[in-house]
Amino acid sequence: MKKILIVLFFLFYSFFSSCSKENNNPSDPQYLINVGFYKVIIDLMQSGVAISSRDSVTDCIFKLNGFNIPVSWEYSGYLEEWETYTIYKDLPDSLEFMTGKSYDVYLKLNGKEYVCTIKLSDKPKVTWPKFDINSDYTFTWNLIDIPAEQTIYMYVEDNNKYTERYWHLDGEVRSHTIDKNYFSGLDETTIDLDIDIYCFNYYRDGDFVVLSESWTNINDKKNTLHRRMNIRRFINVFIPKAF
Repeated sequence: MKKILIVLFFLFYSFFSSCSKENNNPSDPQYLINVGFYKVIIDLMQSGVAISSRDSVTDCIFKLNGFNIPVSWEYSGYLEEWETYTIYKDLPDSLEFMTGKSYDVYLKLNGKEYVCTIKLSDKPKVTWPKFDINSDYTFTWNLIDIPAEQTIYMYVEDNNKYTERYWHLDGEVRSHTIDKNYFSGLDETTIDLDIDIYCFNYYRDGDFVVLSESWTNINDKKNTLHRRMNIRRFINVFIPKAF
C-alpha cells in the first residue's frame, strides 16, 4: 500500500504539472461517475479490487466467489478514509478474475455483513477511425452485455493547450461523436488525442456501494491517460459530489 501511495503522489504531481497548459473547456463536467453518498465502497476493476471505508477498520473478511481475498488497510489522510487495494495478479488463480463475469461479493467489516452479486462488464471492442482535426470524430463499439452506465473520456492536447471532456451515456449506446470544435485552436502538427470508454455496473444497499468498471483505450496508453483516470477516480468516485 505504501508503494501505491507513493505512486499516487507522483500521479498527482504529473497531473497538476500537465494542467499548467491552458484548458480550452474549463466548464466541462469533470467526473468519471457519481455514486452518491457511501460509508463503504468496493470498486471492482479489471486491474484489481479496492475497498474504502469512512470508518476505521477493526476487523475485515473479504471474499469474491467464495475465495478469501487478502486485504491490508491503510489510512488516507487526503481522502480521510481507510483503504485497501489488491491487484488482479495477487488474487487467487482459481478465481479466474476477468471481464464479462459475475462475482459474488462478501464483506464483513467491523462486524457488519454485506453481500451482493455484480458483473464486471466485457471490455468494449472499438472501431477507431483515422483522426482528422478538421472533422467530427465518430467511433463505434461492440459490447455483449448492457452495463448500467458508460462514460467517454477524451483528453486532447498540443504543446500549448489541452481539452478534456466527459460524456455520460446510457448502457445501450454503441456509438459516439466528438465535435470538431473540441480540437479548435490546437496545433495539428503536435496534437495528441486520447479516448477512453468505461462501462459501469453498480449495486447499492443504503450506504454500502459496489462498483464494477471495465474500459478500453484508443491507444492502450496505460502510462498517460490511465494516470489521469486513476486520479479522477480518487477525486470523484471515492469523494462523491453533488453534480
